[in-house]
Amino acid sequence: KGLRYSSASVDPTENKVEENGTTFVVWNNILAAPLAPNASASIHLVAVLDGSRTGSLHNKISAKGLTAAGFNVTAEDTKSVTAFRSAIHVAETVTPDAGCPGTLVDFKIDLTNVGEADLDSLKLIDLLPKGLRYRSASIDPAEIKVNDNGTTTISWNNIQIVPLTPGTSTSIHFLAEIDGAQFGTIQNSVTAIGKPPNGFNVTGEDNKNINAYRSAIAVVETPAPGSGSPGTLVDFKIDLTNKGEMNLRVVNLVDILPKGLRYSSASISPTENRIDGDGTTSIVWDNVLAAPLVSGASISIHLIAAIDGTQSGSLQNKIRAVGTPVAGYNVTAEVEKNITAYRSSRPGFFSIFTRFREPWDPGRSQDRRNKCRRGEHRCCQAGGPTA
Repeated sequence: KGLRYSSASVDPTENKVEENGTTFVVWNNILAAPLAPNASASIHLVAVLDGSRTGSLHNKISAKGLTAAGFNVTAEDTKSVTAFRSAIHVAETVTPDAGCPGTLVDFKIDLTNVGEADLDSLKLIDLLPKGLRYRSASIDPAEIKVNDNGTTTISWNNIQIVPLTPGTSTSIHFLAEIDGAQFGTIQNSVTAIGKPPNGFNVTGEDNKNINAYRSAIAVVETPAPGSGSPGTLVDFKIDLTNKGEMNLRVVNLVDILPKGLRYSSASISPTENRIDGDGTTSIVWDNVLAAPLVSGASISIHLIAAIDGTQSGSLQNKIRAVGTPVAGYNVTAEVEKNITAYRSSRPGFFSIFTRFREPWDPGRSQDRRNKCRRGEHRCCQAGGPTA
């Protein structure tokens, strides 16, 4: 048991596998002509070590000759062969095992010769799932092939310089990036093929899962009031929400106040408050978070700005939020809101009243009221307001 008949230089009469796993190979007569005294004949039998048993295997041969006088003569011989066990073990380690688009995942592949014979070469095949894109490796692969289904096959013909002896290990690293083509649990598969000095190749496999998460941030801006005259304080409420599946450890915020609005204060002090050459004001917060913003959570910040009268009409405030996840690319969101800046609290009245206003005189106040009633006072003329 442990050896399987393959072929012979002279076809046997019978080839029978017994229940105990041994195999009887019988030749009724291997001679084409009588064997003369002191002459020899040879036959070759080829058997394969089938792995069903390892260690020392004993092969027994019995020969029976028939003389011209009709007497049988017999001889026996026994020879041992040593059957080694050949095997390879593959262990795959991924770091990190979860991330957002842009996260680099390090795949460490450990290969161990757990057999009893050297492995002269090691071929490696990795099947990257859709959602991961190959970046680099500690040993350059022989081939990188992107398949029609979005997976990627990476092949190394031989990662060994010298044979891998029994009990020893070797490792290879490669990097792949979560690219956002697939989200959820995605599985990487690796197969190693070891070639011993003789005999069948041996294979080992391992699979590991990676969680590919979405990352996103939303920003909502609410100004109150939405309009006003010079001196009006506008409260810009800025709501930031983590719309992704991983924590955001940093949220950077930039508010561009338009000309016509002047920064007054904020619920979180900005890192920078800069008036630009075009009259706009850039207000920057390097990080508005006191702790990471978990998935689905929100945070708010209030910015107070005053209408300063340098610009009237529709004024547009712009906000850009940049979130940094635990791993992966930053995510951004932008929003714009308009407010209306009037020249005065009552358009047309403030400027006319101010232009014709005279110093207050108690003795003339009654006379002025009488003229206003009759429409004779100049504040009521030329289209001015009437009392």
